Amino acid sequence: MKTTGKTGLWLLDRRNYANESLAQLRRRLLEDLLGTGVADSLCYDPQGKPFLPQGPEFSLSHSGDYLLLAIAPQPVGVDIERHRQLEYRALAGRCFHPQEQALLQQAAAKEQVLFFDIWTCRESCLKATGLGLTLPPQAFRTSFTAEDRAVLQPADAAFPADFADYLLYRYPLLPGYSIALCLAPGTAKPPLQEVRW
Repeated sequence: MKTTGKTGLWLLDRRNYANESLAQLRRRLLEDLLGTGVADSLCYDPQGKPFLPQGPEFSLSHSGDYLLLAIAPQPVGVDIERHRQLEYRALAGRCFHPQEQALLQQAAAKEQVLFFDIWTCRESCLKATGLGLTLPPQAFRTSFTAEDRAVLQPADAAFPADFADYLLYRYPLLPGYSIALCLAPGTAKPPLQEVRW
């Protein structure tokens, strides 16, 4: 099931592989899509983001029962989060832009879903830039333009200008989960493909 160098997004249900650890599944998925031995050449940048010296770019995320992998020829970030009870407003106060916090306060009954939709969009952006948590929450915000799209809006000089036009795609396909993908401009939204071995 090797990729052809194009952008792709793959979802693996970990319940189908209960005898394999998360590390084994990550390795197996990378090697199945990119080639045998590729997992042995993984390197890590100073922020801890894994990368392949010869490319392509990839991003991994896992939550609940699922493992998610995005592969692209340019920087990419992906995040999946299982909806669960948290202190949403307290966490948003530390990690979200003030406008995202205000939106969350207005959400009422949809607070949980909106929190995780914002969270996954932000997290996928942080992964794509490679800056992770070194970027202050006020440096950017997200806003939703359609059911499956969000816009990344730099709000501070700390946000790298070369990522200002990146695209955010949401995948509201999996009940109880939020999924977001951050990609370079001009990249079409790839379909979410389920992996089965």
